[in-house]
Amino acid sequence: IDLSIDIANRIFDILEKKGMKQKDLAKLLGKSEAEISKWLQGTHNFTIDTILKIQEKLGEPVLIVVSKDKRKISKKTDKEIYSVTD
Repeated sequence: IDLSIDIANRIFDILEKKGMKQKDLAKLLGKSEAEISKWLQGTHNFTIDTILKIQEKLGEPVLIVVSKDKRKISKKTDKEIYSVTD
């Protein structure tokens, strides 16, 4: 649940930075304001696909993946995943 809270807080931070409201995010994602409100309570179990859609619509990373593994696995995709490696 802590990670869900962190994700919700990050989304709130991005929205605030962009001068946006939950209803703006709902419109961008084609969701109801009530659904976005539930997501941002910090108890929603976000899927990777949902996080990627939110990142895409907001144009900012929501989740940063840190990997100690030096291997790079490359797969072409239409979605950008933000990652940081040591």
